[in-house]
Amino acid sequence: MTIEKLTYSWYVLHTKSRFENVLHEALFKKSIEVFLPKIQVRSKRRDR
Repeated sequence: MTIEKLTYSWYVLHTKSRFENVLHEALFKKSIEVFLPKIQVRSKRRDR
């Protein structure tokens, strides 16, 4: 039994603010595997 060693290259992309989803969709459409972790943060509403 042989175990093949697979190597993957990782790239980090720096985007403009709020442009992450646009880039994610563009890369996904080109069949490029994409990892885009998201954190949902609840913000408190401030009454003025």
